[in-house]
This record gives sequence, structure tokens and C-alpha cells, in this order.
Amino acid sequence: MKPEEALKATYATLACTASDGSRVCFAASTSGLARSTDDGRTWHDAYASLDAQSAITTLAVAASPAFAVDRFLLSGTIDGVLSSRDAGTTWATLEFPAPAPAISSIVFSPNFSKDGFAFAGTLENGVYCSAGRGMMWAAWNFGLTDLNVLDLAVSPQFATDGTLFAATESGVFRSANGGRGWRDTAFPSEFSPVISIGVSPLYAIDHTLFAGTEEHGLLRSTDEGSHWDSLGEAHISGAVNTIEFCSAYAFNPQILALANGVVVLSLDGGDTWSTMTHDKPLHAGIASMAAMTPIAPDMELLLGLTDGSVVTSRAITDLSDD
Repeated sequence: MKPEEALKATYATLACTASDGSRVCFAASTSGLARSTDDGRTWHDAYASLDAQSAITTLAVAASPAFAVDRFLLSGTIDGVLSSRDAGTTWATLEFPAPAPAISSIVFSPNFSKDGFAFAGTLENGVYCSAGRGMMWAAWNFGLTDLNVLDLAVSPQFATDGTLFAATESGVFRSANGGRGWRDTAFPSEFSPVISIGVSPLYAIDHTLFAGTEEHGLLRSTDEGSHWDSLGEAHISGAVNTIEFCSAYAFNPQILALANGVVVLSLDGGDTWSTMTHDKPLHAGIASMAAMTPIAPDMELLLGLTDGSVVTSRAITDLSDD
């Protein structure tokens, strides 16, 4: 099955992870969830085992931090969460309080293999938490005054600092106790809504997080959300759908962001940015993308285009923009 056949509707989330030495990619969309075992060259229906009578609209997919060992996945649909314990081959429906909410985002505790915590953001019902490896879910919304959650992010040191962030229609909320209570940060309301959020891999040291907005580009806070500054105005504008950090960020502070259909790169933790070009035309003249995820450490990207298709491309720094 080609990407165009696997995804014929609006893209939602891309994920790439590893199992048994090979990479497995997932692409969620309003037409379901597609799975690729060859770095996105071919795709298959990940929900085939469910024998559904109609498309399962899927807005999020996330892999366990220990995926290489536990092969565990969660996908967020408009009717709750599905789980897979075999790298996306078969799926089970998880129990949610009725009526099940529309899931917009899913994140795992970095220490999931030990603490079993997972979180789901919803479009109208706030944040749900599972403390039992995804089996049971409960709403954890004390202090969360905006229940339209568009993205979630956890601190890399969640096991010790319990820090979790929620991007919402009105700004950014922070929890310092594992999601049990929330406080609004000082995100400037004129830049809302916030549609993506990223926490620095060195958050315990630099206290830095990034917020991608729907219309006003990318903002950064270096004090856990108390103050915010706009970044990269020359290269970053409009909607910022995705924020990705280099896996070796402590030694190589690279950040990729998908801004208004363009991939941008920072080599210095967000201080300066360059526009990226690609090694080949993206797709039939369509230059606008909905989301991306790295599928290799050498800047090979999986790109979800706005027509619902998915392509792979190698990103190249455009030095003319420096």
C-alpha cells in the first residue's frame, strides 16, 4: 500500500521507534492508523486486526520509552485510547469513563517501565492519567481552567520533578506534581492558541521549554514558563506543528521545528534558526507539511503533507539563509 492509499485524510501524528533492531513508523490520521516497517516507503493498515466497519479517526500515537523491549503503543482516537502490545499488529480498547473523550495527544513518563504512568490530552475534557500502564484512566484536571488540550509534554526528569506541561487554546499550563494539580503559566494570551510544546532534554539544568502557536510562530521560556520570548522571526512564522530535539542534545543542541509548512533548524538550543531544504521534491509540487518526525540521526525525516500523504526526505541546511 502506498502512502497516498494508506492516508487519504488529514494527517494528525507521526511516530518512529525501534524494535528488534529495526525502525517502525506510524502515521495517524482521520482515516485511521498506518504502519510502516521500511522507514515509510510502504504503509499498511495498523488497525486491520480490528476489522472495523468504518474508519477509526486517530489523532495521536505514541510508543513506550521501552518500546524495543515491551513493544507497547497507545493511539488516541475520537472515542478514547487503543493499546497494542505487539508493536502495532493487534489492538485492544482501553476503559475510559463514558462518554469517552476525543484524544488529541498522548505522552508516557520517561520512566514508564517502572512507574507505569501515561497521560492523554483531550479536545474538550482536559487531561486523563493512567497510573496502571494504560489499563485504567481518570481525569486529572484540578486547576486546569482550559480543558481544550492540544498537546502534552513531560520533563525528562519526570521521575524526580513530576513536571508535565499542557498546551491549550488559551496558553500553557504546568503541573509540578505529576498531573494532580495544574497552574497557568505566564504565556502571553495574544499568542494563543498553543498547538505544540517541547521540553528541553536538559530541563533540570536550563529550565527551558518551547511553545508552538497556531498563528504566531515559536516562543521560548528559560524559567519554566514564567517569561516567554519569540524566536526566529526571520524563519519562523504562522503555525508551529512540531518541535523535535536531537537525541544527543547535551552535546549537540539541535532543534527541528515544523513552522508554517517549512522545516527549520537551530544548532544552538533555539538562539538562531535556518530554513531547511530537502534532497528531493516533496510531493507533486505540494510544499506544505502537517507534521514530521526524524527517522534517523542523520536528518532523514518522515513528513506528513497536508493532503494526507507521507513521504521521506533528507533535510539540508540552506546556507543562503544564514
